[in-house]
Amino acid sequence: MGKLLRNYIICLKKYFTFKGRAPRAEFVTFTLANLVLESVLKLYSPDYYILLDIFLFIPGLTVSVRRLHDLNQSGLLILGPIGFAFVGFIALLFSYSSATSIPGTVMLLLSVVFTLGLFIWSLFYRGTKGNNQYGEDPLQC
Repeated sequence: MGKLLRNYIICLKKYFTFKGRAPRAEFVTFTLANLVLESVLKLYSPDYYILLDIFLFIPGLTVSVRRLHDLNQSGLLILGPIGFAFVGFIALLFSYSSATSIPGTVMLLLSVVFTLGLFIWSLFYRGTKGNNQYGEDPLQC
């Protein structure tokens, strides 16, 4: 339990830190703990759930970018799902009939697929052994 809490607190301390690398344990702990926290809060207090979601958006983004860095990938890769979701949302916003909402729906579905793919990759692949262009191996520090 202590290690899980420590990993969660590390992510909160690195609230605006996009540089460096995040090991798999840090990413998984933060992501799953937020899933549990948000699920419980959503059941008991939907108003606070939204506030928690807003508060945890930035550290969730930063730990995802650092996790991509650990996999020796650019953090800009995270913009793919965000871009698909944004374009899909705009397309749905400006659609007037169900026939014209198909492109927006497809873009939103692509966003979900891309996000799940990145999440599964980040979850199961080990980070780069040793140093990479984004910093030292967090498991060797």
